[in-house]
Amino acid sequence: DRQLGEIGEKQASIESQLRQTEASVKNDEVEAASIEERITSLRERLNNTTTSKEYSATLTEVNTLKADKGLVEERTLELMGRVEELRTALAELVAQAEEREKIKGVAKADLKKRQDEAAERISELEGERAIAAEDVPVEALAAFDELADQRDAKLGEAQHIAGSDSNQNDQYRASLGHNWRDCVRQAQLLQ
Repeated sequence: DRQLGEIGEKQASIESQLRQTEASVKNDEVEAASIEERITSLRERLNNTTTSKEYSATLTEVNTLKADKGLVEERTLELMGRVEELRTALAELVAQAEEREKIKGVAKADLKKRQDEAAERISELEGERAIAAEDVPVEALAAFDELADQRDAKLGEAQHIAGSDSNQNDQYRASLGHNWRDCVRQAQLLQ
């Protein structure tokens, strides 16, 4: 989840940069078109000029506008290259996010499978315990249950303090089944 969050943050940042860069490209395209309109207008005016001074001034303005338009077009091309870079980076991040989601899905499925297996094993052990308990004297069974409850309580406290996961608790309970069988055997030997 943390990695997906980091990818999401990067993705949001790149999307923001992409929108800004695309807006800059549009602005430059509008500016270049505006300059071209002005150049066209000045060329018409050149055809209608009557004096060489006016012709010279208009021609200078046309050349200046052509240079400005060239700079705007260069900047537009650079920005378009940046847009492509950002789109590529965004596509890579989307692919990474999809891959992380797949991994997360597999891990969740694996966790669910292991939890089901542990629950099944605990159920089996509890069944074995119930069968074995039939042969144990009531006093020994009560003493064992009290001891097991104390151990469960201590384990719960330790897990709470250590921040342990439930998998360890399941393993402990499974081991109780083995301990139970040992206690039953000892009780039978004492009879």
